[in-house]
Amino acid sequence: MLRSGIIFRIFFVIFTALKRCIMELKRNAVVVIHGIGDPRPMDTLRNFVAAVQKCLGKQDIAELKSVIRSKPDKMDSGFETRMLRLSRSRKRAPTDFYEFYWAHHMKDNKFSDFSAWIYKLLRTSGKEVPANLKSIWVMLRVMIVISVLIFAAILCIKPFQAFYSWLTSLSAVALIASAVLWFLKRIFLSLAGDAGRYFTPSACNVESRFEIRRKGIELLRSLHACGKYDRIILVGHSLGSVIGYDLLRLLWCEVHDTFGKTERIRQAALKQVDRYAKEAAGVDFKPSAKFAAKFQEAQRACFHEYRSMGLNWLISDFITIGSPLCNMDFLSGSKIPFQTLVKDREYPCCPPLNDEPGNAVYYLKHEVLPSGSWSFKTLHHAGVFAVTRWTNIFFTHDFIGGRVSRLFGPGVKDIEIKKPVSRLLLGGHTMYWTDKEDEKAIRQICRALNLKEDTEQLS
Repeated sequence: MLRSGIIFRIFFVIFTALKRCIMELKRNAVVVIHGIGDPRPMDTLRNFVAAVQKCLGKQDIAELKSVIRSKPDKMDSGFETRMLRLSRSRKRAPTDFYEFYWAHHMKDNKFSDFSAWIYKLLRTSGKEVPANLKSIWVMLRVMIVISVLIFAAILCIKPFQAFYSWLTSLSAVALIASAVLWFLKRIFLSLAGDAGRYFTPSACNVESRFEIRRKGIELLRSLHACGKYDRIILVGHSLGSVIGYDLLRLLWCEVHDTFGKTERIRQAALKQVDRYAKEAAGVDFKPSAKFAAKFQEAQRACFHEYRSMGLNWLISDFITIGSPLCNMDFLSGSKIPFQTLVKDREYPCCPPLNDEPGNAVYYLKHEVLPSGSWSFKTLHHAGVFAVTRWTNIFFTHDFIGGRVSRLFGPGVKDIEIKKPVSRLLLGGHTMYWTDKEDEKAIRQICRALNLKEDTEQLS
């Protein structure tokens, strides 16, 4: 009996040591893409990682011993950012946080960069304006009415002296004009200028859009090629979520049919994803949170299945926070209707759209092996959300963020967080992980990150 107890203890020590070694080898990478507002490099990342660490510590006492270490960012050639490593805990592998900083590519914004948006808002009736943009729609009209009334009042003043009246009127007009221009520059140019330029593919914006996407793709390629990570999580806040979406769809087009090994497997997970895609495309289908949860389970299985086939794709999750993608049909600068671009598979959906010739999310690819030729199924170029889960988090009154599944499909897991903040105060758009009084948002973000995935089974 004593001998069996000693043997059990030896095996337990060996198992614990092996588990620690495996968890050290398995690492997560989280790429955070900041939003609008010209933040400084690392400001967003430091606040985000500190909030995640604090939240994890409240959920699990084992996380209290974890520390944040600042390391050189060897994946980025910009020299302005660092990698922040959250040390491992008993149930979680080490996690490396990176920031994709893009604000310097959007400098020198002009009023013309978002004038098309303002014109579109002004000429659009209230019924057609998205609900969370109504506050901006009303504010623009109020500003115009107030400006006209003040200017009319100045013109109606009877001057006591011609020169004094002229000087006073001129000063008042200049003061009003300066106030309006300051407001437009502070609110719209600083905040909306970046978005206006990124959403609008005009000739003067193409270079900036290209540089942002090129640098983002380079970062993701480096993370895939370094061999350190088993899983990459892409997190985008505000306009950063739109940039993240573009990086996903562009990188997927590069690698979706490049397999390292094509052994004969049943591809049961892909078939399950295809069944969900057909169900979502049905006439009588009704979106639900239950469907999104089941579809995410199928996505996880398909992700691991494709990894076992040698596909070098590590991005398991895409998390959008306060995302303007909810109004992509209204904000897009393209002259082609949004739904047409979706149908043409230029914009990937979740679940992916079926390929019309085969009525499936995949097509057959033929491979010649030493044992003979065979055909296997591979996802089409817009099938990224068959293997990458999409979680969208937004405040009820966020005037930028909202329900993304309305446009991109019922496979997106929308998480609405009620927050009693006026829309005139941006609806809490900048408070998703900085609000110390209400931590509902950061708890949902940590749940979506799911940093213990694939390591809990070792416990």
